[in-house]
Amino acid sequence: MKMPLATAGLLPLVVLCLAMAGGCASGSGGTHAPGAVRVNRVPYRGWEDALLMTNGDAVVVIVPQVARIMEYSTAGGENLLWIKDELAPEVSGSPGTQGHTRQWENFGGYKLWPAPEKVWRNPPPWELDRGACRVEVSRDGVVTMIGLPCPDFGLRFDRQFTLAPAGSRLEVKQTAVNISDKPITASIWDVTQVRHDVDAFVPMGPGARYRMVDREPFRQQWTFVDGMMVLNTSGADGKAFFSGPPGWLGCRRGEEVYLKVFEIDPTLPPDPETPREVYTCKDYVELEVVGPAVELQPGESTTLTEYWYLLPVPEPVNTNEDLVRVARELAEAVSDRRGSPR
Repeated sequence: MKMPLATAGLLPLVVLCLAMAGGCASGSGGTHAPGAVRVNRVPYRGWEDALLMTNGDAVVVIVPQVARIMEYSTAGGENLLWIKDELAPEVSGSPGTQGHTRQWENFGGYKLWPAPEKVWRNPPPWELDRGACRVEVSRDGVVTMIGLPCPDFGLRFDRQFTLAPAGSRLEVKQTAVNISDKPITASIWDVTQVRHDVDAFVPMGPGARYRMVDREPFRQQWTFVDGMMVLNTSGADGKAFFSGPPGWLGCRRGEEVYLKVFEIDPTLPPDPETPREVYTCKDYVELEVVGPAVELQPGESTTLTEYWYLLPVPEPVNTNEDLVRVARELAEAVSDRRGSPR
């Protein structure tokens, strides 16, 4: 049974109880049953009706008014995601006012765009970028965001977020639906903005290639270390594109490592600029995943699923060589031999 947010009033506590030993603290304070996923409706940075999802180990804050995840953290830890604090929620197009703005604003957090960028240029279509979403919360704590239709592109973006009963694993299932009456080609582009003070890493498997754009200061941020491209950000503007396997990338911030894991379909033709992209500037770093371009008949859909992890650094990281070793060990710990998350 699902509960539409619009008709739920004050969203009740949604708890998934599993037989697990021990207890843990809630990300919103207090304690709750071990192995429980809770979803509460809360105000967040001026937005009403945000959804706080926690299992006591990790915290996820979803803001349907701007179609984003705005926080991903370990319980009691700092938010990994970058947020533009000065943006007020009244420009977001909330369901209460029906006041969708067509002026693009960079709220930060995690969002979806259609790819490639050349088909729309700037700004991105507002319905897909920040249009207010309808939300459903299942009894087992799964949050589904149903996006606004975008007639200009014949698309709608839907997302489903599933937090594991314990730990930090977040399943992010992203779906593009053809809402038009003709075939279209669609590709899902995940743009996740993290704080600027990170060291990012992109593994380069057999046959993988990369391309960098913009000026030399951007290129100087990158180092190739033991089969992996490592970014020590200086705040320079620029973007890098990484083709080929494997299907993961991430970053380290302080004593935590963020991993973004996904599957690459080997039957699809390779794209020279996908599936991984990294953008840097003085305020934030973008870790991006681009799904394959798929031809969709009317009513058909394509889905790109990612698995996010926030993991403690298991040993001191003093050099890029240390970072590469730790990143690879953690990625192997959460993935099976095919690269599929456990």
